[in-house]
Amino acid sequence: MKCDEVNAVLSAYIDGELSSVQTQQVNEHIQSCADCSKDYRALIQLGNTIKSSNIYASAPAHLKKQLSDKLRENENRTLYWPGIPARFAYSLPALLLGLIIGWAAMSQFKPRDSEDELLQSLASAHIHSLMANHLTDVASSDSHTVKPWFHGRLDFSPPVHDFTQQGYPLIGGRLEYLAENPAAALVYRHSQHTINLFIQPEPAQTSSIKPAVYNGYQIINWNDESFSYSAISDLNLSDLKRFRALLNNKTSRKPEAAKD
Repeated sequence: MKCDEVNAVLSAYIDGELSSVQTQQVNEHIQSCADCSKDYRALIQLGNTIKSSNIYASAPAHLKKQLSDKLRENENRTLYWPGIPARFAYSLPALLLGLIIGWAAMSQFKPRDSEDELLQSLASAHIHSLMANHLTDVASSDSHTVKPWFHGRLDFSPPVHDFTQQGYPLIGGRLEYLAENPAAALVYRHSQHTINLFIQPEPAQTSSIKPAVYNGYQIINWNDESFSYSAISDLNLSDLKRFRALLNNKTSRKPEAAKD
């Protein structure tokens, strides 16, 4: 499939409305095309924002119908706006409509608290890394390979440890952004389950946040003297807590200081 064909059915793909053949074709294209992968992630993020704000669920029936009709109309026709790449032309009406509804509803809904924003940001980053085939920028189980990779890409040096002997092997790392702030993402595995560990400097106020389940994923957050940590996975909570204990045992014995 070509980019314009993928963008024409992207909303239907996200909603699971395509045939198995079409779904496979779109999936293969997204994994090989950076532009369409970016568009896909943007639509996912927009959908998560609207869902978390509960705008659609709380809207009156006539507004829901107008939104559904507009989105369906957009998917059933080909649009071309002079000067705008075709791949954006398909999604612009839906994006603009979502922004208008969000703006109109701002006076009626309270903003999400910082805890909910953190959980959504973590879940989105985790899901995107799995679906966009971008789990690692540097793939290695050697901490002495992964840790130096972040030098020059971040203004801090994250602690990197391998726990292969304990059943949590290091897979690699990548650069990530949480709420527009850079973070180190370390990737681990346990019994075929993926764990994303996000690390940021200047500990955020996350120590009081209890373990949570968001979109089916377990999330735990904690701090030490230098960093804030967030681990997310579809593992059960006890296994994820064991992973945290392994990391805490390492960092407490040998603290990692942030670079200036």
